[in-house]
Amino acid sequence: MTSLRRYNAVTKCCLVFIFVITLYCVFIFQSVEAQVTVDVWTNKGGRGVGNTNGGTYVIGEYIEICFSVNANVDRLRLYVITPDGRVYVYYDRSITAGGRCIGGWEVGPPGVQRVIVEAWIGGVHVAYDEVDYNVIGCPAHGLHLGLELSINPIQVLYSPIKSTSNNGSDLLAKDLLESDLLVTVEGWIRPLGIDWDTFKSQCYHGRPGSDYYHITYIRDTLVKPSLEAGSLREIERGLDDSSQRVWTRFEARFSDLKLSDNELKILRIRDPIKPRGFIDEVTVKSFREIWRALPTPTSTYKDVASWQNTESTAPDIYEIYLYPIATIYVKIENLPPSHKVDILIDGMKVGTLSDVSASFEKRLIGMKHEVDLSPRVFTEDSQDTRYACTNCPLHVKADEATGLANVSLSFVKEYRVKLDTMPRLIGLIVDSELIPAAKLPFEEWLREGSEHSISLEKDFFITSETSTEREIYTFEKWSDGVLDPSRLIRIYEPRTISAILSRGMQYRVEVATKYGGASVTCDAVKGVSVWCNEGSFVYAEVSSSQINLRSGVRVVFSHWVANGVSASWPLKVSSPISIEAVWRVQFFVDVDGGVAEASGGGWYYEGEEARISVSKEILYEGEEKRYVFREWIGDCNFVDCRMRELIVKVSQPLNFEAVWYTQFLLRLEDNILEIDPRIDSNCHGWVNDGDVCIFDVPAEIDYTDNVKYRFTGWLWDSSSSMDKPLEIKINKPTVIIVNYDPWYFISIDGGLVNPIVHGCEPTSNGAWCRNGSEITVEVPTKSIGFLIVNEFDRWSLDGESFTTADVVSMRVDRPLTLTSIWRTNYTGLIALIVSISSFVSIVGFVNIKGQTVYKRILFTLMKDREVKRKLAELERLKAEGKISEEAYKKLREELAE
Repeated sequence: MTSLRRYNAVTKCCLVFIFVITLYCVFIFQSVEAQVTVDVWTNKGGRGVGNTNGGTYVIGEYIEICFSVNANVDRLRLYVITPDGRVYVYYDRSITAGGRCIGGWEVGPPGVQRVIVEAWIGGVHVAYDEVDYNVIGCPAHGLHLGLELSINPIQVLYSPIKSTSNNGSDLLAKDLLESDLLVTVEGWIRPLGIDWDTFKSQCYHGRPGSDYYHITYIRDTLVKPSLEAGSLREIERGLDDSSQRVWTRFEARFSDLKLSDNELKILRIRDPIKPRGFIDEVTVKSFREIWRALPTPTSTYKDVASWQNTESTAPDIYEIYLYPIATIYVKIENLPPSHKVDILIDGMKVGTLSDVSASFEKRLIGMKHEVDLSPRVFTEDSQDTRYACTNCPLHVKADEATGLANVSLSFVKEYRVKLDTMPRLIGLIVDSELIPAAKLPFEEWLREGSEHSISLEKDFFITSETSTEREIYTFEKWSDGVLDPSRLIRIYEPRTISAILSRGMQYRVEVATKYGGASVTCDAVKGVSVWCNEGSFVYAEVSSSQINLRSGVRVVFSHWVANGVSASWPLKVSSPISIEAVWRVQFFVDVDGGVAEASGGGWYYEGEEARISVSKEILYEGEEKRYVFREWIGDCNFVDCRMRELIVKVSQPLNFEAVWYTQFLLRLEDNILEIDPRIDSNCHGWVNDGDVCIFDVPAEIDYTDNVKYRFTGWLWDSSSSMDKPLEIKINKPTVIIVNYDPWYFISIDGGLVNPIVHGCEPTSNGAWCRNGSEITVEVPTKSIGFLIVNEFDRWSLDGESFTTADVVSMRVDRPLTLTSIWRTNYTGLIALIVSISSFVSIVGFVNIKGQTVYKRILFTLMKDREVKRKLAELERLKAEGKISEEAYKKLREELAE
């Protein structure tokens, strides 16, 4: 015991020594930090700790930075932080007390520069000071470049020649032949990476100055080389605060722009900044609608084209077409050898071609033009053969997208052709054009190799006529031996062709019918009344052999009668003929067997008998649905429609329909294997469609003492119900299942406490649980008592150790017995006895060593209210019913002691 006391005394003394040394070190470092100071300043101000005003400098001005420290330090660091965040360190090492200065010429960048000095001793930061100074000047910056061009006419030359605008309307050439145009160019820059006011004050009004931006850059670097202008006159310059631009405006004549095409009025702009940069924005505004701009502008609107460029999209050159430009390629095909023709465009000669050089190209303003040749026709000496331009003049319109127009003018060889009829009684139709007999003979130039149709104006010409016979002239043949009155001729030489007509007799043939339509055919002519050539053969036909008069009634063609005598075809025509069709009446018997096949329906002649029946009396549709024959409905006036087979004499349209019962198979089932619950119902087996059935069963069935079954509802098809009794209407095959769930009794013994049960229906000694339930059982407290403690040990299931957890969860699928096991723990009592003994020893020691420690321990024991807290916890458990009355009394006595 003496050794233990000495050990405790030494330990306490060591702890006190370490604490005193730590306080001393902290005091020493704080004292040093409080004594060291640093100061930093410029040659324009900021001297004195905390003074940050170091003045203002311009780029290129001499600056001196000084600093001082009043004591030796292990490390002193002097550095500058520039406006763009960069850090420059000028001093970083140990130093003795005193001051230092460094100097040089200020190079920027413009803005506030922070100069900071810091000092360390032994790794501890002991001093800090800062001075700031401002740098001004023209900061480095980028430029956003732009060109804006405006084009307007200066004067117009008048010309009577007509041309065509890009929208297709005719207009005078004065709209296309402006002698010159006035181009107003505004070049501008917008500074980037610098504030506008700073730019104006330090760059534009300072260095490099306004002339640099207006002349050196905008005029000489941007505008003049972009247009390759021969002469350029400055008319205005200035600053625009709203858009933050520096701009210069110039004037030039379109004809002075060497890069552009003055004749076709094509404006070209080259980017002189590339490859070191590019023009960011280009805008061209014209006095008329711009036809085309290349490359495709970022935005266009009629007379304005604008480009908003990036480094990847900026073009090397821009082309702006003020007028539509047509490139016309003229090609001559089949020009006769040793001949020349002049090319005329819009009536003006633009070139000459021969059979050797048979192509020509011309670019003109305007999209629509007329192309012609002179001469258009070359005639050979025979006067029956010539060469002619087939498509002269040709009106062309160039492609809107490309401006290209390919023109092909062709010469073809033509022959003189003469056509006539003999005698001249009937006209001709040549290529669908009527040539009357009075205008024959027909004469025309036709192309070599061309094909033409020739036919007679009409098939015949009548010289005398009565109502039943007539004298006519009809086609016999063509003069070149062709027998077809309609023919094609192909032209390879000059030709003369005549149609030869012959005289003959015709007779009228007529047909009649009471129903539908009828026609006769002879000599390839068809109609109700036709003229037939003597000796021809005639045929007759009806439009339909069966004709419906009304519902269920029709007539059927029987035979023909010609001039009152039954006839067959063909008939030879030697005189006028009158033909008539003969018909018979039929009635329809409509039989509908419904779900089964029926026989006896169809068309019957009046007086015939119809035998009507269905194939089966009961018809099954699968295994769960069937139909039962009931009767026939319809025309049942003279027959017993209850019979499955009927015989009826047909004298009118009849209608019969079979009527059937529909029945469905009903099955009653349950889900209990152990017992057979009795299901009361008014329906069994086959049930008529629409019948209402009622079903009932017991709500609960006891099976054993710890197993029972509870009604959980009905299932049928996709429906369910908890109704008892159940009433449903049968309209399809139905299986009705009554469902019961098994319930099991769980016997639970909590020992000293009443267990808490979740997920089941608790009873005084356990709980009823549905099969498959997830049950949770827990003891409300795992220990009871203060010094002598009854502690929860484990659960046993059906007499076997199950788990030591105070909360047990399980799935119920059978009856169970669950018991809680408790044990007695004396550890608290033993610990109290040991504590009291230790307390007495410590108090005795402290009484020897010092009264102060004794009083502190005594005060702590007096504050201990553990006994009072234990009593409060015991009362709470009793109030909540979590401990038994016997356990409560026993623990209360222990705490009172």
